[in-house]
Amino acid sequence: MKNLIFIYSLFCSSYLIGQTSALLDTNNISATVNSNGMLFESSLATPGFEVPKGSGVHSIYTSNIWIGGLSASGELHTAAQMYGQNKNDFFYGPIGTSYTSILDYEDRYNKVWKVNKSTIDYHISNYSSVGYIVPESLANWPGNGNVSNNEAAKLAPYIDVNGNGTYDPINGDYPNIRGDQAIFYIVNDDKQTHTQSGGTKLGVEIHGMVYSYANTLDSALNQTVFVNFEIFNRSSTDYDSLYIGSFTDMDLGTYSDDYIGSDSLLNMFYTYNASNNDGLYGLPAPAQGVVFLNHPISKFLYFNSGLGVNGDPLVTSDYYNYLKGIWKDGSSLTYGNNGLFGATPANFMFSGYPELGTGWSEVSVFNSPNDRRGLMSLGPITLQAGEKICVDLAYPFARDYVGNNLTSVELLRQRVQALQTFYNSQGYICELPTGISNNSTQNIEIQVYPNPSNGLFSVKSDMKINNIEIMNILGELIYSSNSYSDKKEIDISNHPNGIYFYQIKFENDITKTGKIIKH
Repeated sequence: MKNLIFIYSLFCSSYLIGQTSALLDTNNISATVNSNGMLFESSLATPGFEVPKGSGVHSIYTSNIWIGGLSASGELHTAAQMYGQNKNDFFYGPIGTSYTSILDYEDRYNKVWKVNKSTIDYHISNYSSVGYIVPESLANWPGNGNVSNNEAAKLAPYIDVNGNGTYDPINGDYPNIRGDQAIFYIVNDDKQTHTQSGGTKLGVEIHGMVYSYANTLDSALNQTVFVNFEIFNRSSTDYDSLYIGSFTDMDLGTYSDDYIGSDSLLNMFYTYNASNNDGLYGLPAPAQGVVFLNHPISKFLYFNSGLGVNGDPLVTSDYYNYLKGIWKDGSSLTYGNNGLFGATPANFMFSGYPELGTGWSEVSVFNSPNDRRGLMSLGPITLQAGEKICVDLAYPFARDYVGNNLTSVELLRQRVQALQTFYNSQGYICELPTGISNNSTQNIEIQVYPNPSNGLFSVKSDMKINNIEIMNILGELIYSSNSYSDKKEIDISNHPNGIYFYQIKFENDITKTGKIIKH
C-alpha cells in the first residue's frame, strides 16, 4: 500500500505511544497526533484517523504540511513531509541554539500536550482553593521557551492572568486552547538536514494545535477535526513566492477504490469512493475533505505513487512545483482528462460536481479508481524575517446513510459551508505576513477571559479599544461600552445563561468578533 519501513516503525512504536503521540478523541473521530508534526498516521505506519471512533475503519492515512519559497537571491528553500518513515524535514521542538540533551531539549519537547477544556474550566474555578493541585496536563503546558537557548520566550498560547509574562498555573494561568479538546505540538525545520525534500532549510518554527468539539447534536462538528498552524519565520531571510500546502493521503476505508476532487469555492479538496460499496465502510460509502478556513485555496492537484511527470516528488524542485500547482517537469496542470498535455491551464484538478454529473471529475473522465493523494496550497505570499502566518484547516467527514457515494459528496459540501460559518463566528486572530490584508485578522491580539464565565469577563488587547458591544443569540444588543483603553471588564451577569457574541472596535475601523458563554 505505501512505501513503508516497518523495522523503523516497529522500533519507534513502543517509544511513541503515550509519550510522543496522543489521540484526539473527544468527538466521533479518533485522530493520532505526533511530536514530529505528522498528523493522523500512527506509530506503526498505519492510518490514524478513525471515523466513526471505535469502528476500526479510517478515512485518512496521513496529512502533513509543505512549505517552499525563494530568498532574495533566488535560492529555493523547502520543507515538506510525506509519511512517517525515516525521511524527515520537520523535527520536534522550537528553534534554538542547541538541540542536544545537555539542555534537556528532548525531554522538554519530544512530546505532544493534550488538554481538555473541562480541565481548564475546573482549574479556573478552583486554582485558588486550599488543597487544589494543578492537573499535570496544565502544569506541563510549554508556555515559555528556554531563552538561554535562544528559544522564543512565549511558545504555547496561554492566558496570563497576572500579566507577568510567565506561565504559572499555580497563580491561575491556563492554556488558551481551541475546542473542547486540543493537542499542541512544536516543530521546526532547522534542527537537521532535510532528508525528505532535500531542500535548503527555511528556519521556520510551527506551533500546531489539533482540536475538536464534543457536540453530538451537531453532526458536522461531531465528525470534524480542526488544525491551527502558527508558522514563524525565525530566520534572518525574507521569503518571496512562498507557498504553504497541505499534503493529505486520504485512504477512505479500502485505499484502492478512491476518487479525488476539489471545490475552490469552498477552499476544499476531498476523496470519495468510486462505487457505493467500499471494502471496509460498506454501504453507503462516505466522503472525506480537507479545507482551508482562513485563506483561499490557490492550487490543487493530485499525484500518483511511482515515477513519471505526475508521480511522487523526488527532488527539491518537484515539491515546489507541486506547491505551485504545476507538474514535476514545469508544465502546466491543464483542464480535462488527467490534467496532462491539455490546451487550457487550470489551477484546480477535478473541479466539477460528480454528484450532479457536471464539470470535470474522475467520474466524467471514467478514471480507474486507485490510491489518491492530494496537495492543496495557498500563495504566492511574502514571509519576511520575524513574521508569522496562521493557517487554519478542517477535516470534515460525511456519510449520507440514506444515499450513496455521490450524495455523500453533496452532504460534505453542505457541512463545509456550516463549518465555515461556525469558524467565522469564533473570531480567531493572527498576525498576517506582508502582502496579505484582511480586516478580520489584523495584527491585533486580544484575550477575552475567563470564557465561559458566570457573566464577568475581562478583555485585554495590545491596541486601544474604542467600543465593545455584546449581542445575544437573536442579535439583540444587550451591552455596549465606549472606552479608549486596552483593558475592559464586562458584566452580563444579569442576563440568562447561554451563548453571546462580542464585537470589539478599534481605531482605523478594525473590528474583531467572537463568542462568549455565560453559565
